[in-house]
Amino acid sequence: MPALALGSLVVVEGLWRAHRHRERLVSDPSRLLEPIPAWPGVGVACGVVGLVLILLLCYQLAAPFDTPPGSPLAERMAVVARAVAAVVCACAILAQVGRRWSVSLAAISLALLTLAVCTLATAVLPDQPRDLNHRYPLVFNAIVFALGLMMGFWGWLAQVWQQQRDEGRSGGTEPRAQASGKHQATTHDPAWTTAGRLVPVNRRFALVTGIVGLVVAGTMSLWPTLRTVSADDASLGRAVAGIAAHLLLLSASIQCARWTRRFAFHILSLLVLLSLVAFVAVRVRAYSG
Repeated sequence: MPALALGSLVVVEGLWRAHRHRERLVSDPSRLLEPIPAWPGVGVACGVVGLVLILLLCYQLAAPFDTPPGSPLAERMAVVARAVAAVVCACAILAQVGRRWSVSLAAISLALLTLAVCTLATAVLPDQPRDLNHRYPLVFNAIVFALGLMMGFWGWLAQVWQQQRDEGRSGGTEPRAQASGKHQATTHDPAWTTAGRLVPVNRRFALVTGIVGLVVAGTMSLWPTLRTVSADDASLGRAVAGIAAHLLLLSASIQCARWTRRFAFHILSLLVLLSLVAFVAVRVRAYSG
């Protein structure tokens, strides 16, 4: 409900802005380039609702709520509903970011979209065991898959936008300062659109997504060794799924390292590889005794 309310608020503000723009077009065309002031409190509402949803989604991923036994469909529908709420809230925040740039709101929207994919990944699990000792490795595996996919996606999107920005700068499509001397955008200001400004945000968030994926993957790798866990998690299907998730996360990290040329992604790739070795070693130990 908060996500729907926020989405409705942003849509209504957008319709109001379009109405004001049409009024200026008819009454005073000379004011078309003047920015239309935002409604007070909309930016704050986006930040508060977005952060609350992030906390709720993280909690529900870490501690799946109980549903009556024998109702897996109800549980999957609840997961899908949470993912839809996250997407609605993220789209509303991105629309607000497009109207008035904010690094914090942009990061919140990327986090919501990433959590929405993680949530949907847990909905397509082939099995939903009631015992949390057996359930958590499946959830971890789904989250690692989703985080590896989203890390590659954010890095690829930043690379595409960076190429478009460079082509715009070299091709002369970048807007320049007016002859009057009033500063709008010059060749020294490459981020003249929301997509351009999102390039460094996407790259940083790709790294954050990879780090979170590493933490989850490491927890999944060492899960059977915890004293409070009684599940061995050493079936053939689980071994294949865990290795595949690690390989996806590793390939995304290596690709981001090639795109960004940042040493942090190289370190992340090495740590993911170590987590993969630990995952295989722990599962092999279960068979060797």
